[in-house]
Amino acid sequence: MCGNKRWEARQPAAATALQQLAEARAQQEPSFTSSLAFTHLRVSEALRQLKVQGFSDEQLPAASTMAVVLNRLGLGNLQGYFILGHLG
Repeated sequence: MCGNKRWEARQPAAATALQQLAEARAQQEPSFTSSLAFTHLRVSEALRQLKVQGFSDEQLPAASTMAVVLNRLGLGNLQGYFILGHLG
């Protein structure tokens, strides 16, 4: 395989911290009609929180790349909400 590795592969500790950050903010879907969980975590807030945790700018992707990463991690954006999947 050629090309650059994905950010998650180059920065696994930061990717794990991002996943944990999103999961810590998980809530059940507001209408309670499904077991879908979501988090209202914006890219800018995710980047800020990762910096607070000690990750440097060099370890973090650009905001546009972070949105792609969140989608790849299964946190697809739906009107500002990142979908986490189904609750237990």
